[in-house]
Amino acid sequence: MIFYSAKDIASRSCMQIKMFQVHPELKPQPTELMKLGSIFQDNVFNETTNTIGQEMGSTYFIDDVGVSFAVDIVCNDKFIETKSVKDETADNTFYFNKCVFQCAIYKTLISLTKGRLSTATFYTNLGNDKKIAIVSPENDYFLRFGKQTYKVDIDNIDVFLKFIKDKVNACSNWDTAKQFDMQYKHKEYEIFSKYITVTKM
Repeated sequence: MIFYSAKDIASRSCMQIKMFQVHPELKPQPTELMKLGSIFQDNVFNETTNTIGQEMGSTYFIDDVGVSFAVDIVCNDKFIETKSVKDETADNTFYFNKCVFQCAIYKTLISLTKGRLSTATFYTNLGNDKKIAIVSPENDYFLRFGKQTYKVDIDNIDVFLKFIKDKVNACSNWDTAKQFDMQYKHKEYEIFSKYITVTKM
């Protein structure tokens, strides 16, 4: 059984995912920016009502491959992905689009796993309690991007599921990974934006 991170599927190139499979020692270590992101997530969690827990997700299985995801904040009535923004006056369009696409992938996986979520192992290993919940996949999915909140909707789960399956299959060897990247790398949002609706709150 091979497992992939849904975050990697949404944001890393096939070639990079393949490289980290072959050379796991090359995986990036936590950075100061990532630590600030965790603090930002905790702050958003503490100011949010009807929360169930943080870093809750599941694994969707495609034959002998598992795609695991964890939503930053799960509530009784919504899901929230948090992204800290270092400079909100800068042009963050590319970063924002990547975050929106990640939300679309996660929203797809929540639907496919029927909203059955539990706390991710990496989060319990940090000393946090394990929580289990069944929430409606139809709950709204929000992106907290710095100070601003956006609602992310998708209108065709099948196209995102196909992307996930195709990328997982492409990661199986270097040649298919390279071919996949030529078609999709840095163009995911551009290609799939017609299936995504982003509403500023």
